[in-house]
Amino acid sequence: APAAFRDKPALEEAAYELIVQAFSVYEEHISDSRAQYQALVLIINALHASRSLSAENYETLAARCAQHGARLLKRPDQARVAYACAHLWWRMLPVAELIPPPPSEGQDAAAVEREHTERVERERAAVEQHNNGDAVLAHLQRALKAADSCLDPVLSVRLFVELLNQSAVHYERRCLAITPKYINDLIDLIRTSVAGIEAFDASAPAPTRAAADAGVVDGTALYEPDGPMNAYVLAYFRRSLDYIRSRKALAASGEYSLPDFSAIHCDEPDERAPEGYY
Repeated sequence: APAAFRDKPALEEAAYELIVQAFSVYEEHISDSRAQYQALVLIINALHASRSLSAENYETLAARCAQHGARLLKRPDQARVAYACAHLWWRMLPVAELIPPPPSEGQDAAAVEREHTERVERERAAVEQHNNGDAVLAHLQRALKAADSCLDPVLSVRLFVELLNQSAVHYERRCLAITPKYINDLIDLIRTSVAGIEAFDASAPAPTRAAADAGVVDGTALYEPDGPMNAYVLAYFRRSLDYIRSRKALAASGEYSLPDFSAIHCDEPDERAPEGYY
């Protein structure tokens, strides 16, 4: 909401009612499981963008998002809605809003800079007012539980990798509840899962038979590979580790304002890359 209207009670009432009505449409008219997942993501995105809601109203709507997510038919949908809900509890001002506008002709540059700084502080307070690291961690744990309960082990590991990426994002955004140990435990879980299932033979078909039999083929994923799912998931995991390595390098350089990634272990003890490899 525009800052000029932020403290208007009618605006909060309208924003709250809008999302309540969206839930009414969801509950009364959407029965297809895939459409339910997509609708919930839209509602979560709308709530995430809000800046006018009181703590009580925000918590009420966020709780409804989580409740509906837990009732979805498919475990992958439950997991993805749970980690989407985690973002409701750790928001940051968009980078685009941090960039000061150029002064117009005749404007005092210093005055424009001061006004921009004040606006950024107001907007940052509005965006971050509901941040709660413990709630972030709780939703990620729910997502992990849903992912672990999938019948298809390959699909479970794919969701684990998605959770690894989500956790790395929260850590990068300085959510203190997400620690290097938490991320290391996820990496170890993925490695153990990969080593412990035969489905990761590169010759195995995709999707695996368990997924096909159980009707849990991953229809809500943003991307479905043409080749074997197991090979795709392994490559996805490697790319995720490469991203974390890149953040470690940037943080170590001191050129960017990033948290310390040095305690996150991307390599097995016996698989350390040669010096200068990355």
